Amino acid sequence: MTISKNFRLEVFRKAALARNFEEEVINNVKNKKINIPVYVSAGQEFISATIATICDFKNIKPLIFGQHRCHSIYLTFGGNKGKLIDELIGKRSGCTQGMGGSASIHSK
Repeated sequence: MTISKNFRLEVFRKAALARNFEEEVINNVKNKKINIPVYVSAGQEFISATIATICDFKNIKPLIFGQHRCHSIYLTFGGNKGKLIDELIGKRSGCTQGMGGSASIHSK
């Protein structure tokens, strides 16, 4: 199987988005801007980025359930970044209305 340059770039783009997001989350936890328990997926982003890109390229719309450290899954499969941020700071506009925090995120 030949892996195209476009495929590799898309995997990298998704993984970079997830990693940069996680780095910002870590900084905001350290600076006490996020005050809930946070479960980051830094270091695991290429797994979900690769699977998400395969699904995109093959036009598959999977139903995914990630139990723990799911920020990368949420982001690489197209979850709304703003809603995830709002969730992490406990806003009602978050992806689970600010009640689930880092452990209970979801997106249809």
